[in-house]
Amino acid sequence: MSASLLEIRFLRPRQLDALRSSGRGHGVLIELLLFLLVFAAGTVATVGMQYVTATVLTVVSDLGGLEIPFDRLVLYVSLLCTSGTIFAVLLALRFGFRRPLSTVGFVRPAGREYALGLLLGLALMSAVVGLAAAFGGLRVAPASDFSLAPLLMLFLGFLVQGMSEELLCRGYLMTSIARKNPVTAGVVVNALVFMLLHMANDGTNPLAFLNLFLFGVFASFYYLWRGSIWGVAAIHSMWNFAQGNLFGVLVSGIDLGPSLVRSSLTEGKDLVNGGAFGLEGGVCTTVVMVLAIALVLWRMSREKTQEISKGAGGKPAPFLRV
Repeated sequence: MSASLLEIRFLRPRQLDALRSSGRGHGVLIELLLFLLVFAAGTVATVGMQYVTATVLTVVSDLGGLEIPFDRLVLYVSLLCTSGTIFAVLLALRFGFRRPLSTVGFVRPAGREYALGLLLGLALMSAVVGLAAAFGGLRVAPASDFSLAPLLMLFLGFLVQGMSEELLCRGYLMTSIARKNPVTAGVVVNALVFMLLHMANDGTNPLAFLNLFLFGVFASFYYLWRGSIWGVAAIHSMWNFAQGNLFGVLVSGIDLGPSLVRSSLTEGKDLVNGGAFGLEGGVCTTVVMVLAIALVLWRMSREKTQEISKGAGGKPAPFLRV
């Protein structure tokens, strides 16, 4: 297998060894077929959990034991039940593919990586909102329906939802493809799959698809740089939570209910604010994602150069912190 530019320029040898330490792997098409099986199992598990949970909560609500608006209840259940995808991937790895969890990024340190990811996710979304406001794409005002309890419940839900998508796309699919194929193939294919998973969302536009792809590329590079699923899952979770429930913006075309502040999109500024899809469908997200990708690649290149200059005595790559 010939090395790709990503491997030659940015990835340290021990990072590549870690990616390919869990078996020889298969070609891209075979890995995609296996991914579809895992994805289908995760979907069945998620839908099943949603049905059972919604049925129980509906009965409790009918008995007067629950005073939560139905649409908000559906949102809570939907987010938490994405844990079905997490369970499906973990079971497939353990019993189907016989791969240790360290091969999909469950490595230490976890707490520090997760905290850093939460801060970065908030910073990235704040940058997008700031750019959109600066160019007249949205106006931010205090929310009239602020309540702490719903925000905390949604935050917990997004912690689960962010992990489910990152584990599926970056932790499992990308690393599976990269075992036998160029790492670039793993990055591009999983980013495309991530984009396609959001095609059915309301208000999609060509720029929204581009931004979803760019987020997938950024998340892939960040995973490769840090060697951990914890950080990139935290970025994803906080990106969604901050967008919908701190700044009050549509998340991939979805209204997420209560928020710390309310952002109203300016009509006629769809290129800036993304229109019906929300900020993820606007050029501000494009700019932030391109800059974030460039920054991560710069850090990866710098660290590889430093390791080469030190010879074999450089610090262990994050992949090896198990």
